[in-house]
Amino acid sequence: MFKIDEILLLENVIYFPDLDPFKSVLNSEGKTIKEFIDEIDLDKIIDDFDYCNSFIMGIDYKNLIMAIQNNPSLLNCIIAEPHIDQAYGGGGGVSCCFISKEHNEAVVAFRGTALNEWEDDCVGANQIDSLQQVNALEWYKSIYSKLHLEDYDVTVTGHSKGGNKAKYITVLNDTMTRCISFDGQGFSDKFMEHYKKEIIEKQKIIENHNVDYDYVNVLLNDIGKKTYYVGFNYGIGGFIESHCPNTFFNFKENGEYQLEVNTNGQPPEIQVLDQFINSLIRSNINEKEKTETTELIGQLVSKAFQIYDQENKVAEFINFFCDTVGDEKYQDNTAYIITFCIKYAKKNKDFFPSIKEILTHFKADDILKTISIFEDLINSEKLNKLIDLSNFLALHVHKVVVKMIKSTVKKNYNVKLSKNQINKMLIIISLVKHMLKTLELNMDGSDITLDNDSIIDEKCLPENLNIVVLAGGLSNERNISLKSGFEVYDLFNGDRNNNVILLDAFMGYGNEEIVIENAFLDPEKYTLERTDISLEIPDLWAIKKRRKDKSNSYFGPNVLQICKQSDIVFIALHGSNGENGKVQATFELLGIDYTGNDYFSSALSSNKMATKMFMINNNILTPKGYLLRKNEEIIEPMDHNIEYPVIVKPNNGGIGLGISIASGKEVFEKAVKEAFRWENEIIVEEYIRGREFSVGILDGVVLPIVEVLPLNHSNSQFGLYVSGEIMNRCPANIPEELENEIKETALTIYKSLNLNSYATVDFILKLDEIVYCLEVDSQPKIGLDSNFMLAAQSARITFPDFCRKSIELSLLKK
Repeated sequence: MFKIDEILLLENVIYFPDLDPFKSVLNSEGKTIKEFIDEIDLDKIIDDFDYCNSFIMGIDYKNLIMAIQNNPSLLNCIIAEPHIDQAYGGGGGVSCCFISKEHNEAVVAFRGTALNEWEDDCVGANQIDSLQQVNALEWYKSIYSKLHLEDYDVTVTGHSKGGNKAKYITVLNDTMTRCISFDGQGFSDKFMEHYKKEIIEKQKIIENHNVDYDYVNVLLNDIGKKTYYVGFNYGIGGFIESHCPNTFFNFKENGEYQLEVNTNGQPPEIQVLDQFINSLIRSNINEKEKTETTELIGQLVSKAFQIYDQENKVAEFINFFCDTVGDEKYQDNTAYIITFCIKYAKKNKDFFPSIKEILTHFKADDILKTISIFEDLINSEKLNKLIDLSNFLALHVHKVVVKMIKSTVKKNYNVKLSKNQINKMLIIISLVKHMLKTLELNMDGSDITLDNDSIIDEKCLPENLNIVVLAGGLSNERNISLKSGFEVYDLFNGDRNNNVILLDAFMGYGNEEIVIENAFLDPEKYTLERTDISLEIPDLWAIKKRRKDKSNSYFGPNVLQICKQSDIVFIALHGSNGENGKVQATFELLGIDYTGNDYFSSALSSNKMATKMFMINNNILTPKGYLLRKNEEIIEPMDHNIEYPVIVKPNNGGIGLGISIASGKEVFEKAVKEAFRWENEIIVEEYIRGREFSVGILDGVVLPIVEVLPLNHSNSQFGLYVSGEIMNRCPANIPEELENEIKETALTIYKSLNLNSYATVDFILKLDEIVYCLEVDSQPKIGLDSNFMLAAQSARITFPDFCRKSIELSLLKK
């Protein structure tokens, strides 16, 4: 296969300008690289001329051409399919497929998008998929088919934004052998979360090759292995040339070159810049503000690079800054950026020195001066006094303040600001004054890393949490829920200095509603008293009678009041009342944070018939079935083209009550009557005999499959649940191909139902080896002896790991 330097030379080919004496690959389809190079008259290339305002000079192109001429393998490559992305949102990115029949290799290369790099990617900091990425993937899939790339080893590569596209395609496609990214941007936190499974699977074939001082690859989260190289050929562009695709090469005589790995890796000052940007994005208040802030940052940085070679660039940039941030749309965002910088610089003393060190390294005196101005303003006593002024004083000394600022900026920085610009800045300073009191920084600016063991990340779980564990309730699974509740309570009580209250959702605390100022000052007082819990089906009629306030409302006395005082409610409820979304919807209306899935996905997945229709509409095999409602006409299976035997079961709930197999009409009528004892809606579906499987999913990661083994018929009805789950096998003893099929189907259902915490999906493998999906449980049993925890433990996830992860996921959503 081609070596890294050879891939990089091909990448540089697509940067050749369509300007005499050069010719773009866009106009060279079908030619070999040799034919393409031979058309360029080297004598006409002006050594010190910048052909594309990209800091790649004529002499750089000469060196690249001579290097390619020295490599017969590259010269024989065919320019098979050049392309420019002119679709909506494509940004005009150039790409090209090179084919080497000699090496049986295809290289699909993507170019960056020049001056839009920072603006595009700052906006992408709050996106999952961008139009440029989607367009690139669609084009790749089209040429893969058109050029029969399945006959070749495929390397996907790209520089800058092109490197980002190459990694994106690799994550979402299974056809390439490897991915080589040069100075490519990373991906947003949202992207890492959304495509976690795909990233874990694909990152082993992704390589990042970056110039050590490159400033673009610091954007967002990298995927795959990273190697850093010493940068060369810095000219008038200085620091900006760190991002030119030829900077990797240390050219010698006649096209000879060397790539030198920086054994120290990425310089510390660049790492500080990386962490600063990630912290800035992660500390923002909400999604709308985050989008607008990253958009603003992209505009400011892009402008800074555009005026790099202009005279009096400091004055021009400051004027541009004042005009842009003065826009009413960006006033809040500007205040956020300034507030963040003030607080961040005070917490991280290395920030400004690191930025200065980078600019000093490249002799970037003008940018250094701009940074120094900003640092002086942030640390200025006058600025701090101005921020501390009340709105009243600022209003009444307005003219004096404007005159003072105008004079100071002109005298110290030789920048002339208008009265209108200063007025807008004063509004922003007023916003900063308030934001300084409330803004909390997320100082973790490190890249997210994913591996098979990374599903648990306790860094996001703070200490001193006030936690309510909500269990019990009024369902047939009440006792199982209480058992789970005590297990969760025992884990969190005293862990990380947490304060924990265990509440019975239906019985509540006390005899009636009272005013409780702060339940967490004495959590034991409000915690459910520990008693022996029978795992038999509870007598719900008797439980209702025991409730002191005699109310039938789902939440008992003081439950919601105590929950509102918590930082998080850990929902350990099972059965229809805990799974149908009503508890979750109540909490969302009251602004109470809780674990598990949201109200809509919970309601949808708990309704077996709704989930069944969803699977049918998405071409997922599921047993045929129909819905019956109490007091309506009972329709027989034959009328729905379903033959006996059939399964009759309640539409909600999951403990197995009311489920019967009916082999004929008389048994069917009794089964329907029995099912209606438990619910007003029941499902009738075809009976499929086979092996049963349960697939747990935690935060988008599919756990090892559990095979639900046949139970011992000598067990009593009420003992089946517990002893049955203990007897199950994990991981299931099935072929790898079947395992992958079941896992992929489970994950598809999980994502499509918008589940985003944990769930189980149940399957049955028919005797003819066809897999059917039975149902989804958005609030599965989580006890130590449950199927879900059996799968989690097989994936080396302990019960404490799982419980902490559940809270972490909820806090991240918040």
